[in-house]
Amino acid sequence: MEDKKMYINKIGFILFVFICFTANIQASLPALREQISLNGSWPMGGVVPVYSGDSFESNTYEREVSIPGAWKGKQVELEFNAVNFVAEIRINGKLVTTHIGGWMPFAIDLTGIVNAGETFVLNVLVKDYDQQPYLDENGKMLWPMGDELPFAGIVDDVWLRAYGDVAIKSTRIITSFREEKLLVDYTVRNNSQKIKTIQVQGEAIYPSTGGTEISVLSKAVTLKPGEEKIVRAETIWEDAKLWTPDSPNLYQLKSEVLEDGAILDGETRQFGFREIWIDGDIFRLNGVPLYMRSDHVNFGRAQHWDPDFFSKDGLPDVIRRLKNLNLNCIRFHKQNAPQWVFDLCDEMGFFLQAETPINGANNGDWYKGYNKDAYISNCKTHLESWIPAHYNHPSVVLWSAMNEMYSFSTEQMLEVGNFIDSIDGTRPVVYEDGKDVGSCRSVHYPRFEGAKWSDEPEWGEGSIYSWKAFVANDRPTTSAEVIYAPGHLSYGKMGNQGKRNVWWQGIWSRGMRATGWDYFGPSCVFTWVWQIGNEQDLRIENLRNAMAPVALFGKAYDELGIAPYVGDSAVLISNWPHLVAGETITRDLILFNQEFSGENITVEIEVRIGNNTFAVGEKNYSVPLGSHQNISCDFQVPYGIDGEELVVILRTKKGTRETYKETKRFVLDNPVHQNSFSSRKVILH
Repeated sequence: MEDKKMYINKIGFILFVFICFTANIQASLPALREQISLNGSWPMGGVVPVYSGDSFESNTYEREVSIPGAWKGKQVELEFNAVNFVAEIRINGKLVTTHIGGWMPFAIDLTGIVNAGETFVLNVLVKDYDQQPYLDENGKMLWPMGDELPFAGIVDDVWLRAYGDVAIKSTRIITSFREEKLLVDYTVRNNSQKIKTIQVQGEAIYPSTGGTEISVLSKAVTLKPGEEKIVRAETIWEDAKLWTPDSPNLYQLKSEVLEDGAILDGETRQFGFREIWIDGDIFRLNGVPLYMRSDHVNFGRAQHWDPDFFSKDGLPDVIRRLKNLNLNCIRFHKQNAPQWVFDLCDEMGFFLQAETPINGANNGDWYKGYNKDAYISNCKTHLESWIPAHYNHPSVVLWSAMNEMYSFSTEQMLEVGNFIDSIDGTRPVVYEDGKDVGSCRSVHYPRFEGAKWSDEPEWGEGSIYSWKAFVANDRPTTSAEVIYAPGHLSYGKMGNQGKRNVWWQGIWSRGMRATGWDYFGPSCVFTWVWQIGNEQDLRIENLRNAMAPVALFGKAYDELGIAPYVGDSAVLISNWPHLVAGETITRDLILFNQEFSGENITVEIEVRIGNNTFAVGEKNYSVPLGSHQNISCDFQVPYGIDGEELVVILRTKKGTRETYKETKRFVLDNPVHQNSFSSRKVILH
């Protein structure tokens, strides 16, 4: 370690950084290496990037780029995080490469093309997907395209970066909770004309303290000129600060290539220490059962899109509002989101289901008679760069291999999914396709037995616990596209039945949680929640309570469905269940603890008429993390005025923190209008 400090004192990096983060993304997010951002308004072509894409057949972007003289002797690369969908790159008017493939990063080595200290003209001609070479000569799809709406252009960040004689080309950071281990695979390349023997050293730094918590050092490896190898460094790490949604601790891995004490290259990457795996029919995060409550959205101009939500200024507030609704995950539907979104979710402790642009929904004509072998081969080319670009993000907990590729056989689906797993086997792979394949049971558009996918009243009939019929016993059960209202997805255009199903989302979700669904998404926020606007609206409160990680559900009351919630006041009161004054009743409850810490839960039940509390009961329960328990309570129904409202308030607390509160409304039956004493205790079992 003393030698290491000596090296740091001898050599420093000059960092050319132009990074535009919002105040919501922590300022300590490190620059990857010596780099210059090429984002901004280009003299030709407009603003770069436009994260949501644009609509055109082709567009030319052009600007001047200056390479610092201090980079003399470095390998300089021009790096694009994503260009949709075909990019012809010209340097000083000369075509240097044509890149095919949207939503994926690629780089151009400028060695021998431009020298340090020089200025060159960068010209990028971008073409949309509806032409060759994205389509074949018959107009059939050859490459993954994502959504069917326009997303053309330079859609993610552009960088100029400098690399040393022996450079780190990529870094894969693997953290193991079960083995208490940090493992780093560095891909290093010898850019020099000499044989080099090197080691790679990494230091995990906790930004808030600036201190190094642990180090890794690889064995010495020898590389010939131009040779590339994977170098592994690993260590036991028993006291790492874990990344969870509640405590999204992040480290910075500062890595250096060393040759006889000299630093040849260096980089810094952010990561979180966490592990997700499948254990029988559940997911586990750091050993705790993991249940995901999600929504899905297209990042771009598509069916759920609002540009104010998904700007760098807007998205942090979006995630806070999603968390306020007790959602903990988002699926970017049909295609990828830009790199800064992954960084933000890492820092805010929000799960991502990262979906590839392998999408067949609504694109049928392009896939009729297409060359499936060529398409799958190009899918793999895409995945070879797309997966490594995101596998160090702790927020990514699931890879979504595809969306509705109905033209694929089960074997072809698995071919793509297994290829993802071969690149990164640290996360489960799901298939949003409706076919029951893979290590998870992914149910696309599930619905009750006998229910119709329409505006007809049959939608939603039956027990909310009949969702159990879909749940697998041998693997996790997921659905990221489920239980949104039939009809138009815009709340203002829904039919009456669709608006009733807005209520159903908060009821069905209770049944799905009680019957063991590991991941589901009601498709609520971007279709109706924020169009209603008032987050204190009872429909939103119903959904928020249904998604609460610590929750107390009334079984019989929830089985009433939406009847106690929908209609005018007279209708509502007539639909409330009746309780007879003086009777002692038992109410069955389900107590959930799906947080990541704290097993002691205090349950409180309060019975009230108007402002008068007639009975209260409280009991402490020990509920293992990621589980739920069936409990019950007994109380004597108080006397009052016949036909008046009686409420039962369900509360939970962890310590002094209230974790749940919900009011259940009843009609009091007091046929003899008696107003005598009743028991003032609620007995919890």
